[in-house]
Amino acid sequence: MDIIVTTPKSQMANAAQEAADCIEDGGGEYFRRFPINQAPNINIGERVFYVEDGYIRGYAHASRVFQTPRHIQCDTTGRWWPPGFYVVMPADSWRWIQPIPMRGFQGFRYARPDGTNPNQIAHPSDPGMRAWIIDAGDWLAPRPANGIEPSTERLTSGDQLTADATQATDVKADAKSAETAQ
Repeated sequence: MDIIVTTPKSQMANAAQEAADCIEDGGGEYFRRFPINQAPNINIGERVFYVEDGYIRGYAHASRVFQTPRHIQCDTTGRWWPPGFYVVMPADSWRWIQPIPMRGFQGFRYARPDGTNPNQIAHPSDPGMRAWIIDAGDWLAPRPANGIEPSTERLTSGDQLTADATQATDVKADAKSAETAQ
């Protein structure tokens, strides 16, 4: 399942340095550690969305998930991370999205706990709403500005926003349809 995590304010400078290092090196990896007893149910290819400064900013795809009894060292900070459950993401899988307001939190949350459309995410302020995930650039693009209100739509009784795996979905076209329907 896709998950949402928060980059703590105290780690924002490290996250920015990691991104700059990956861009300079032409690639690299990010990782996220969880306590073994609080490991998310996430598989290779699923997304890790990041909240930074009060907004969901983007996501990267998990390339490896594993549990280890060993410490792991961060190449950027030199910090040794304790044993735990790790999700590793290639830097070039990062996608910026149109920012979606969300307060930071500890741990993780599932992005689509009810299996809704993969082009939508549970809106953090209202469980009856879904925010559209609107692409804003790849890992080399600049970070999108704040203050853009995401496109949303309210779920009504009987609505089913499950993805149809047999049809390709055009995110921008779907987002435009959602905006005109409001």
